[in-house]
Amino acid sequence: MMTKRQLGWQKLFLILTVLPCCRSLLVTIPQNIYEADGGGDVTLICVFIPAGPIGNTFMLEWEAYPDNPGDTMKSVATFYINNVVDIARDYEGRASLEVDMNKKESALHLTKLTGKDSRRYQCRVKIPNDDVGITAATTSLLVLVAPSVPVCRINGKAEYWQNIDLTCKSEEGSPTPEARWERKRLDNIAIPFPPKTTEMASTMTIGIIVAVVGVVIAGVVVVGAIIFFCCRKRSKKKNAERAPGQVFYDRDAPEGGRWDYVDDQH
Repeated sequence: MMTKRQLGWQKLFLILTVLPCCRSLLVTIPQNIYEADGGGDVTLICVFIPAGPIGNTFMLEWEAYPDNPGDTMKSVATFYINNVVDIARDYEGRASLEVDMNKKESALHLTKLTGKDSRRYQCRVKIPNDDVGITAATTSLLVLVAPSVPVCRINGKAEYWQNIDLTCKSEEGSPTPEARWERKRLDNIAIPFPPKTTEMASTMTIGIIVAVVGVVIAGVVVVGAIIFFCCRKRSKKKNAERAPGQVFYDRDAPEGGRWDYVDDQH
């Protein structure tokens, strides 16, 4: 019967003999996200642990994710054995790549950063006969760029019964600037938006309520008509009460009307 001590040595023997056969390539990026200022520089670090000794063939490539998910990855820089480095054309003059084969570490340097560099990046390692395991790792780069002066426009006619779109957008800025709309009086006091107003990221749509405007206009017309007829009736009544024998001109008569003579003696 095996003792506990013998059983422990057996497990240790199995671990030491089986694990080396089961080792596989492992590629990692210690930092999940990098932040850098626009116009500055950044260094992305990638660590790789091969399953065994590296022979005469080895490749490490940094790639940038495309703007559209369906497009192919964009190469940034590639390292080959014997310290051969190939920089992609779009990154020439502002990218460099270093690989320490002893530390099993890669460093991608990017300079003159712009908002377009804000994206995900992948470090991928290719070793012949060592393609099992985690062969690639990803990280994100966020380039901080101050928003540019927004360009604002009014689309449509600012008239009753019309809809207009107010647009305001900054062409540059990382992260992408977001617009926030406010409505204020001339004395800078905030007031609510009109009804039928919808707000999007950089657009404000204002719809004039036709029904309300129509009711208001109809009310004004009715009140005006009532006042007009009341004044006209009152004016005729005053003319009828004038002194006997007085000649007067009826202003309400059509053009080319008649002169009337009033005599209460007949």
